[in-house]
Amino acid sequence: MQDKKEKSRVLVDFLDQKAFDPVLEAVAEQYSSEIDRKKLKYVQNEIMLEKEKFHNQNLNPEGIKENYIREMYFETNSKLGKELEDLELPRLVELRGNFLKLYDELNL
Repeated sequence: MQDKKEKSRVLVDFLDQKAFDPVLEAVAEQYSSEIDRKKLKYVQNEIMLEKEKFHNQNLNPEGIKENYIREMYFETNSKLGKELEDLELPRLVELRGNFLKLYDELNL
């Protein structure tokens, strides 16, 4: 049985792989307009801060889930969510089902 620390790592790794890293690894050259390149820079800065919240707080799995839901709702109703959608980059809301399924599979 995995301990809570390992389960937390699994959840954060999921968010890194599916939400944060694809945005942070996007390159400006894949966008043709200067406006989209500026949007990319903005969303990358915001996503870096979001990622740091999950990595630097040493949260237990329940705390990660709470943070995820809070960030998901914030992102959905903010400029960040619109910009991610415009740039066709992953948003937390798109991962909700898979994240909650993983959370349940970890017997939390």
